[in-house]
Amino acid sequence: MEAIQLRNELVGDDAALCELAATADEIMLEFRRLQYEPIPRGKDEITGLSWRCRSFANANLIRGEELFRLCVLAINDGALIGTFVLARALDETLAAVIFAKRRIQRLSNGRDPVALADFLKKLLVGNRYMAEKDDEFPSSHNVLTMVQEVDKHFRDLVGGKKPKLEKDFELNYAFCSEFVHPSLGSFAAYMRIRNGATVFDKPGCLEPNDLKPLLSQISVAAKLLLSEAAELSAIEDLPATWPNTVGS
Repeated sequence: MEAIQLRNELVGDDAALCELAATADEIMLEFRRLQYEPIPRGKDEITGLSWRCRSFANANLIRGEELFRLCVLAINDGALIGTFVLARALDETLAAVIFAKRRIQRLSNGRDPVALADFLKKLLVGNRYMAEKDDEFPSSHNVLTMVQEVDKHFRDLVGGKKPKLEKDFELNYAFCSEFVHPSLGSFAAYMRIRNGATVFDKPGCLEPNDLKPLLSQISVAAKLLLSEAAELSAIEDLPATWPNTVGS
């Protein structure tokens, strides 16, 4: 598949945009270099974590590559609303991977097989739509809970130090949501005041002040997704004696 790049006329001679565009190109190449080998089904017992974690990681990497690629296409098309819709979905994908990795590690250390089994069932086969129709399907984990886990993860990475904003990732997610929902963000996205009149139109391309934060946001999310999914994939099976003992 041909690589998707930002249109040259969007980047122009802006040094910051050139750097961001180059970063986005490299991230796309990282996605393209990934190989998704078949994953043999492992142990059905709850201790069989490795095949479950690899499967969840791969599914979200493929989802993330698609969303990142479509984000760039939306930017090329000057689609501000479309870009925010895709960017929010990319944020959710990253949040799902971080949430899965942290909770699996925590539950494994907590040695509670019932809690771990319940978590994995919701993670892997949770579906709110199907749960309404069939009791065999659990409702999926709440996406906002996943998003909030990302900010906890970031705080842990800096030794628990409080960031400038307590909920950086969640606030960014909420900002994107204003464009996804039919609220002020989406209402005003293509609104301009000209000669005392309110004019609605779609410009040919995004303004640099819109483009830079969007490019930065999707690039950071995609880059983190690549590294966090790799860590999730590396989780190994629990020892057969778990929860009585925990491997080193």
